[in-house]
Amino acid sequence: MKLNRIQKRFANSGLRAWVQARFEVPRLLRCGGGLEAGTVLEVGCGCGEGVRLILSRFGAAHVTGVDIDPEQVETAQGRLKGLDDRVTLTCGDAQQLEYPDGAFDAVFDFQMLHHAEDWRAVVREVSRVLRPGGRFYLSELCNVVLGNRLVRAVFEPNQATTFDADALLAGCEQVGLSVRSGGVSRLGNAWVFACAVKPMSSPR
Repeated sequence: MKLNRIQKRFANSGLRAWVQARFEVPRLLRCGGGLEAGTVLEVGCGCGEGVRLILSRFGAAHVTGVDIDPEQVETAQGRLKGLDDRVTLTCGDAQQLEYPDGAFDAVFDFQMLHHAEDWRAVVREVSRVLRPGGRFYLSELCNVVLGNRLVRAVFEPNQATTFDADALLAGCEQVGLSVRSGGVSRLGNAWVFACAVKPMSSPR
């Protein structure tokens, strides 16, 4: 689902970049640690700030960013100019990723799942494209926030696919992604940060 005008303005703002850098990234690092290089995918890359942080703060060698909105991909290309050797940006649907099985060492989700038509389909695709031992880092607001009347009116989250933290983590487990010990951080029932791992011997 493409973002509406208000969502896009917020997603591309300095405030959103600040929240990612100062609030989300430290919690994801505590949940899953750094990457020590590796090939990474970000689903719903938006304006590219997440891609920049994955390179600079997590230590990825190369990041592929995919977003359903061509305008956002174009914005990201402008913001990440000069990193062409470490970044690939493309327009695509995270529910049907055009990458082979086991293509990535890690996948990142910075607040993308609650925009998807079917968040479970995205998680299945994440599991498929992760190599055994690969990590899925996710930061997601939950329905206690997204179900708020004011939030619905302004940001129009996809109400068909909102979730609570337990349902989201269970959805990861159902597709063979194991939430690592100490790999979950919660801000009450409102926000969940997690790192789920695809076990070496687990089927997709």
